[in-house]
Amino acid sequence: LESKVLYNHALKKVDLDPEEDWEITLSFANGDEHTVDMLIGADGVDSILRNNFFETHSAPTSMGQWWISGTTELKNWKGEPNVCFECRGTATRIWASRISESTVGWKGTVFEEKYQKPAEDSIAEIAEIFRPAPSDIIDAILSTQPQNLSSGSVRVYKPHPNWNQYGGRLLLTGSAVHGIPDSLMQDTGMLLESAEALAMAFQDSCEKYVDVYVDDDLESVAFGLNAAAEKYEAVRLPRVQKIYLDSKEEQMLLNTSSSIMSGLRATAEWMNRFTTDISIKDVVGYDIFDKFGSTAHRTL
Repeated sequence: LESKVLYNHALKKVDLDPEEDWEITLSFANGDEHTVDMLIGADGVDSILRNNFFETHSAPTSMGQWWISGTTELKNWKGEPNVCFECRGTATRIWASRISESTVGWKGTVFEEKYQKPAEDSIAEIAEIFRPAPSDIIDAILSTQPQNLSSGSVRVYKPHPNWNQYGGRLLLTGSAVHGIPDSLMQDTGMLLESAEALAMAFQDSCEKYVDVYVDDDLESVAFGLNAAAEKYEAVRLPRVQKIYLDSKEEQMLLNTSSSIMSGLRATAEWMNRFTTDISIKDVVGYDIFDKFGSTAHRTL
């Protein structure tokens, strides 16, 4: 395939041919077929590739919550750029931030046992669920157009070992192998970290085996693919396992549908004696470049 994005190409079938050095044939719903040497599954928590080729992995887990998010034009928003406001209620939690000069983005999570998810065109009902959040956040919700809303169920995926098959020919990344709860706001961050780690692992491999790649030595190329896939997993697995556990602990502590627990949580926050031992430095002080050395710094 050329370096481009193909739209309207829903993947229907994947075939591997062991007699052709594990050549991969992709069949799409529109009738197109493409042959590739390697396939990276970045197809989310319900990954087709993982479900069909990685039998040791488990299914995603529901957190008993739903999420909703939106963007809106709101010029009188009081917050500064890159500053996120968070408001926690009984069975609800919502974040909002200015994401451009006049655009505000927001996202909320809600326990299903307390509130059923309303239709996305019921803006007033959605806003009511998140009261008594500050008026600025409620105004952001009320001014959001239905076409700018997204929603779904909160499901997570516990990171498992074995992210590649067939010597690195099939490889998983992103929420296909680590669906992180968003309680520490690290769900998207982990996706971006993994994407960079994968690129760095292959860059590192290419620099080590550049001569054999040019000579088209298939055995050495296969070794390079496998080495890159294994280094990628070795770097990322411990990191995402820790963030997954920390985020899940925080999720259950903060997003509670119990009024009593909400009160205790508020008291603990006020006293600044949170029971969690999560280190913010471990979460946001992580430097992925340290895992790959000078090559990564030079390349990216």
